[in-house]
Amino acid sequence: MKEKKYLTMLRECISSSYYHTSNTGGAPAWTISRSKIHGNGVIANKDLKPGDLIDLAFIKIYNTGDIAKDWRITQFGKHLNHSDNPNAETNDTYQTVALKRINVGEEIAINYRVRNELEQPDKGWK
Repeated sequence: MKEKKYLTMLRECISSSYYHTSNTGGAPAWTISRSKIHGNGVIANKDLKPGDLIDLAFIKIYNTGDIAKDWRITQFGKHLNHSDNPNAETNDTYQTVALKRINVGEEIAINYRVRNELEQPDKGWK
């Protein structure tokens, strides 16, 4: 059991650090900070242009066919807030991509209603 937990944390760290540094010249593209929308949110650390890959909202750690067992939300995904006028979207592979220009200091927000699994997760979701 400890090995599975370690593997989960390792995959999340590798995934998150790869995406939010490799696409932005080595500096993180985002940080978690107070949100004007709700609680804490994901705030851009760099200017992002449409189509820029920001990070992964979820990572796949198993392949059982059960979404609740196979996928884990990343710290990035955990703090994405909803907007009816989003500046980013999460695609079918859970990569979050800028829809329009996002300036430094601007909150990165997605429309939860586009993907049902991005709504508030069921109890037991990790």
